[in-house]
Amino acid sequence: MTRLHVRPAAEADADLAADYYAREANIDVALRFLAAVDRAYERLREHPYLGTEVKFFRARLLGLRFWPVPGFERYLVFYVPASDLVDIVRVLHGARELRELLGLRDE
Repeated sequence: MTRLHVRPAAEADADLAADYYAREANIDVALRFLAAVDRAYERLREHPYLGTEVKFFRARLLGLRFWPVPGFERYLVFYVPASDLVDIVRVLHGARELRELLGLRDE
């Protein structure tokens, strides 16, 4: 089975989003969000090339793809797949400045 590696920045992204939902909605929404992120990760482990390839970013994250968090589709899981590993890079709201947050502002 494909291994999963979640980078610290992706973990922090999911935690910050959950904190936001806990403050602005309630703890149940925050817990649903975290469970949905876990479901997205498992889906990507099962089908690493499922997401859409990000073509406007260049060399720094070659092969970068994204997949929406189920039930919270405005949040996107950015990841790099390989035959035996899914590397989760970030979990970001699609309305944010993605180039900057992915460290690709000058590309």
